[in-house]
Amino acid sequence: MAEEIAQLLKQQNQIFAYWAERVGNFQITIPNPASPAHLTSQSVPLPPPLCLEGDMEENYTFFESNWKNYAVAVGMNDWPESENKKKVSFLLSVVGTDALKRYFNFELNEQQKASPEAVLDAIKAKVVPVRNIIVDRLEFFSAIQIPTETIDEYVSRLKLLGKPCRFGALEQDMMVFKIVTSNKWPNLKAKMLTMPDVNLPKAIDLCRMEEITARHSKQLSLEPSMDVNKVTDQVCKFCGGRHPFKRGACPAFGKRCDKCGGKNHFQRVCKSSGSSGNLKPGRRVNIVRRYQDVFEGYGKMEGPVTLEIDQEVKPVIQTPRRIPIAFREDLRRKINQLAQDGIIQKESQHTEWKHRNSKTLRGTGPW
Repeated sequence: MAEEIAQLLKQQNQIFAYWAERVGNFQITIPNPASPAHLTSQSVPLPPPLCLEGDMEENYTFFESNWKNYAVAVGMNDWPESENKKKVSFLLSVVGTDALKRYFNFELNEQQKASPEAVLDAIKAKVVPVRNIIVDRLEFFSAIQIPTETIDEYVSRLKLLGKPCRFGALEQDMMVFKIVTSNKWPNLKAKMLTMPDVNLPKAIDLCRMEEITARHSKQLSLEPSMDVNKVTDQVCKFCGGRHPFKRGACPAFGKRCDKCGGKNHFQRVCKSSGSSGNLKPGRRVNIVRRYQDVFEGYGKMEGPVTLEIDQEVKPVIQTPRRIPIAFREDLRRKINQLAQDGIIQKESQHTEWKHRNSKTLRGTGPW
């Protein structure tokens, strides 16, 4: 009996030793995060490939940042230098086949293939164009806030334009300068130019407050730059009095002038000389009788008359008006009479200028 118990204990000890050995081996074979073999067992997603559309400098910066974050996450930075070729292989597989095809595998030499940093430099040299700092700064200083652009959108655009300008410690000062001088509110520009202590946060806050004011003013059907103290009562050129400039406020509206017979103005502001065709019939007859000698004949001026013509004006030939058949004979007699009296002259060939028939001929003379 004792021998059987001893045999059972021996078997149990063997089982415990077996499992102890297995557990120990399991702990020892846990993958090392710094091991290249552990990379494939991680759940860290691969970084996106290099985008080949848009701003390539921004695309490269985004890709490089994602690659470095990925290398840290999987422990790749702890690999020994002997594993650099594997790191380069991972990098080239992540950059994307489109980039490899377009840039012919970036034309890497053997020395560059041995260093991930050298590969990144080679990729940057291929995809990022050489920038002209003068052009970049010209674009920055030419950027003005468009009417539909908010101040936050404008500031973001200025930051993107200012990144390649290499302003260094002056970057915020340049941002303040552009916001103060190129915002879309003229009144705010003048106000901010008088402030000696304007910094970037303060300039942005002032523009935001102006946006809120403009938005509420628009909702209240008021113009943002409307002056509430503006005097609306001014001298009216139609009646000569003072009243608000709105429809129906002028007392001369619809009235007739006693001087010239015209509508919508009074005699005291009438600019007519008194010889207008709008005179009342009785007043017109009296003027004709008083100055009868003036209204006889054509009233030709003595001596030659010189007409100054602008030589830069291009001559125009207008199409003639169609004359109704009933008026043609009377019009022909009138034209012949004007030619005999020396008022007009008949031309036998085309001229550079041609004026269409005047409507005033209709109804004049006996016809």
